[in-house]
Amino acid sequence: MSSKRYIIVFILMCLLFPGAARAAVPVNLDGCALLLDDNAALLVHAGEYSRIRKSSDGLLTACLLETGKWIVLDESGNPITEEQYDLIRPEGDKLILKKGRHYALADWNFSLLTGWEYSLLLPAGEGYFAFRTNQWDDAADILYLLDAEGEAEPSTRRLAYAPDEMTCGLSKAMSADSGLYGYLGERGEWAVAPSFSACGAFVSGIAAARVSSGVGIIDPDGTWLLSPLYSGMVVGENAILCRERETLYLYRRDEEGLMMVLQYEDAHGALCGDYAAVYTEDYAYLYDLYGSVQATFSAETLLYPGLSGQTIASDRNGMYLYDPGTQQIFGFYDFIQPMPAANAYRVASLDESSGDYSFGVLGEDGSELLEIGYKSVDAPGEKLLAAVDEGAVLVFRIRDGAAEQIGEYPLSD
Repeated sequence: MSSKRYIIVFILMCLLFPGAARAAVPVNLDGCALLLDDNAALLVHAGEYSRIRKSSDGLLTACLLETGKWIVLDESGNPITEEQYDLIRPEGDKLILKKGRHYALADWNFSLLTGWEYSLLLPAGEGYFAFRTNQWDDAADILYLLDAEGEAEPSTRRLAYAPDEMTCGLSKAMSADSGLYGYLGERGEWAVAPSFSACGAFVSGIAAARVSSGVGIIDPDGTWLLSPLYSGMVVGENAILCRERETLYLYRRDEEGLMMVLQYEDAHGALCGDYAAVYTEDYAYLYDLYGSVQATFSAETLLYPGLSGQTIASDRNGMYLYDPGTQQIFGFYDFIQPMPAANAYRVASLDESSGDYSFGVLGEDGSELLEIGYKSVDAPGEKLLAAVDEGAVLVFRIRDGAAEQIGEYPLSD
C-alpha cells in the first residue's frame, strides 16, 4: 500500500474512531494549570491559565491568568476562538454563555441562538428556564421558557427567586404570589404546588419538605412518604436521618420503601456514606443501615464519608481512616480528603514552625503512594496524580499499587 493511501486510511480512522486520538488531561494545582495528553506529554505549560476544565461532553475551557475570563481550547491546547466569557457551560448540543451580567444560548460553533438579553439561563429538560430581571431582589420575576433552538415565550409563573438546578426532573422554586416553595416541572408548570415553607432538592426520587407541623419526606407527586413531624432531616442516597427534639431516627431506603432501623435518645448525628454517625455525650458510634454498631469512638471524634465504604475519623490526635469491613486503621494526619478520580486520599501534615502544610497521597488500602512533602497534590484523572515540588509539577501514574513518575514540568515556563 502506498504512503498516500496509508495517510488516507489514518485520517479515516481518526474520523471514524475519534477516541483513538490522545485525550487532553487538565492538571490544576496552586492556582495554575497545565495540559497534558494521556501519555503525559506537555500540551500547555503552567503560566498561561489559572484553571483548565474538561466537561463530560468533551469541551475544554481555560481561565486566563491575566483577565480571569474563560476561553475554549482544542485537544492540542490551542485556543479555538479569541472570544472571552465569564461562563461557558455545555448542555447537550448547546452552550450557555455569560458575559458580565448577561447570558445567551449558543450552539457548539459558538453561534448565538439568542441575544445577550437574559439575567440567568438554566437547563430544564429539553429546553431552558430564563429570566430577564434580577432574581435576587424582592421583585417578582417572570419565568421564560426557551426551547432547544432558543425561541422564548413567557410563562404565567412569577417567582420570588431563581429556581434551583433540576434534579429528578424537578426544580425547587418559590412562588412570588404565595411566598411558598414548590417544584417546577420541565415545562415550567407547578409539578408540586407551592405549599411548603422550605424544601430541599430531590435525591433519588425523594425530598425533604417543611410545613407548620415540621419536616417530612415527599415523593415527586408531593405525597408524604414520612409525615412532617420532625424538627430536622438529612436526606442521602440510601438513608434518611431525622431528629425530633432529643431523639434521633435512622431510616433505610430500599426497593420496599423507607424502614426505620434506629431510634436513639439524647443524641445527634450525621450521614456518613452508607453509614450513620451517632454522637452521644460519651461516645461516637458508626451504625450501618440495618441499625448495627460497626465501630465505637471517643466522644470528641467526628466522622466523615471516605471511599468505598471507608470512614474518615477526626479526634484530638488528628485524622485517620477506618475501614469497617476489615476494622483497620490507617495513619494519623492533620488533614485527609478523598480524591475519587484516583481512588486515593489527599493527606497533609502541618509544619508548626512555618505554619505551612505538606501534602502526600494515601492509597485506598492505606499504602503511601506519595510521601508527605509536596506543596500541593491532586488527581487530574483516573490513576493519575500530580504534585507541586520545588517549582515544578510532577505527574505520576498509579500502577500495581505504586505511583510511578511519568513527567516533570517547571512552573516558571
